[in-house]
Amino acid sequence: MEVRKCDGSFEEFNPTKVKKGIQEAYTMAGEKKNSEQISEVLEEVCNSVYDGITTQEIRRIIENRLVKKNFKAGRQYILYWAK
Repeated sequence: MEVRKCDGSFEEFNPTKVKKGIQEAYTMAGEKKNSEQISEVLEEVCNSVYDGITTQEIRRIIENRLVKKNFKAGRQYILYWAK
């Protein structure tokens, strides 16, 4: 599946990028990385992706799911992308 990036170009969906972003949110929040929570969020994101989805839509999905699993990590993820 292809993802539409902010500049209008397309790129193949890469779950590894999503996982790294989630893991980084845990690190920035000073939280221990919880493999189970990370896997659950990643699975929910992967199940929500469709061809042509935008990076912004993927971010919103991650934000919503991550905040429910770990508020501090979710907040850090939101703050990182808000800059």
